[in-house]
Amino acid sequence: GALVADSVRQLFNGIEKADSITIDPHKWLFSPYDCGAVIYKNPELAKAAHSQEGSYLEIFKDEGASGFNPADYQIQLTRRIRGLPLWFSLATHGTDKYKWAVEMGIKLAILAGELIEDREYLELVREPSLSCVLFRRKGWTSDDYKNWTYKNHSDGFALVTPTKWITNDKAETVARFCFINPDTTIEDIVDILTTMEA
Repeated sequence: GALVADSVRQLFNGIEKADSITIDPHKWLFSPYDCGAVIYKNPELAKAAHSQEGSYLEIFKDEGASGFNPADYQIQLTRRIRGLPLWFSLATHGTDKYKWAVEMGIKLAILAGELIEDREYLELVREPSLSCVLFRRKGWTSDDYKNWTYKNHSDGFALVTPTKWITNDKAETVARFCFINPDTTIEDIVDILTTMEA
C-alpha cells in the first residue's frame, strides 16, 4: 500500500528489479483479510512452476479468448475470486483516494511521534516508520500494557495493542500505533495518549 504514497516512494527504489512482488492489501488498501496478490516480472516462469496437468484440465489449455488462466499462476487450482473486492473498491474510489488515505496514515504516524515526544511520561522506541509508531510508557510492565489495552477496548474507546521490541535478544513490551484509518484525528491520538498518563 505504501508504494502509492509519493512521500515515501524512495523507500521502494529498486523494486522494479524484483522477479515477483507480493501485495497484502488488507490494511492500507482496505481489502478483506484473505485478499492478496503477486505481480510477476516474467509470468511465464510462474506459469511453468504452478501449471497443473490432468486430462480434465485440457479444456482450459487453449485459454479461449481471454488468453489467461489464473489457475496457472498460483498454488491453488480452484479458489474464489479474493481480489474482486479490491478491484471493485479501486474502480469505485480510484487510486487518488487510496493515495490520500496512505499519505494520511504516514502523516498521522509522524504527528503521533511528535505528540509522544512532548509527553514526559512517554518515549519513542524508534522513529515512526510508515504508519507504525512504537513507544513506551515509562515505568510500565507487560501487565500494565495488557490491562490498558483491555480497558480501552472493553470501554469501546480504542484498540491499541502492545507488541514486543527486541534488542540484544531481550524482549520488551511496548505500545504500537498503526494508522490505517484516515479519519483518525489528532484529538483521537491525544485522548489515547492521555489515558496512559495516570
